Amino acid sequence: MTAYTAVVITVMCFHEPWFDEAQAWLMARDCSWHDLLLVRPHYEGHPPFWWLLLAIPARLGVPYEWGLKGVQLITAVFLVWLLVFRSGLPEVLRIILPFTYFVCYQDGVTSRPYALMMAAMVLTGISWRNRDDHPWRLAGSLVLLCLCSAYGVILAGGITMVWVWRVWRQRGIRGVLMGSKPCLAGWLVLLAVGLGITALIWPKPNTYDSGLDLLADSPLPSVWQMVLRFWLCLPSETMFTSVFSDSMLSFVSASAWEWMMMAVISGLMWAVFVHLAYRRGELGLLLVPYAMMCVLGADISRFIMWESSWGISFWCCVRCAEIVLWAWTTFRRG
Repeated sequence: MTAYTAVVITVMCFHEPWFDEAQAWLMARDCSWHDLLLVRPHYEGHPPFWWLLLAIPARLGVPYEWGLKGVQLITAVFLVWLLVFRSGLPEVLRIILPFTYFVCYQDGVTSRPYALMMAAMVLTGISWRNRDDHPWRLAGSLVLLCLCSAYGVILAGGITMVWVWRVWRQRGIRGVLMGSKPCLAGWLVLLAVGLGITALIWPKPNTYDSGLDLLADSPLPSVWQMVLRFWLCLPSETMFTSVFSDSMLSFVSASAWEWMMMAVISGLMWAVFVHLAYRRGELGLLLVPYAMMCVLGADISRFIMWESSWGISFWCCVRCAEIVLWAWTTFRRG
């Protein structure tokens, strides 16, 4: 923990915040509470929770980079504390993971809600095993996931679908509705939070009145092509290759060898994921949320509507989906 904190602070000293990091701080500092909670989310495509966290130092007069990076450091340290002390991972992974590129830089140095979202995913993994005995622990983790990002709403929805389906399969519809009042209450809270955040971030009619047409001069892949790219290219692109030139997976000039390489690497990664999930009886947790992300991402125009500011990039969205699925099948004791 000490070494991770020292590394992150050192890199932060040399990291100039990107425009979207600065924009979040400016909104947290200058927007009225009404605009911050009810207006800006429609134009940014994000739940306002991250801005509310930044508003604490911003409105107390803390200097820009001290306040922005201070909040980020707290969330990053919290994530690594969960990984090291609460995850139940083998010791070698607990030592290595905090210093990997994503956890150390993307989740640690850049001031975005990545670390908080990842922490919610780890909490989800920790809470999953005892979900029926302590449903509010899992429900609370999923609510935090929803609050961090629009993508979190999709992932939390997929997890909840698997949770409800398992109760339905074991106890029938009566068990879903009458079997456990705390579970039912948690599901209803998650439904309300998901629908509320969706309504809160849904674009206004004038959200795209800037005159910028991102896709006017470039043909889009078909939906089935995008789905194939999600399954056969994206796993490889997030970890081993760098073939696509854009974060939307739409524009690429690749040779047949590069397509084959991505497909083979992705296939091997899926084989490992499926094997681990199947052995632990968690195959639905692997496939359902990822399939939901495919439905969202395959329709590029709808995807752009959901994420108007590009503050959380496309590759990070899917990386988070993959890591949370891995967390559900790995972060369990016994």
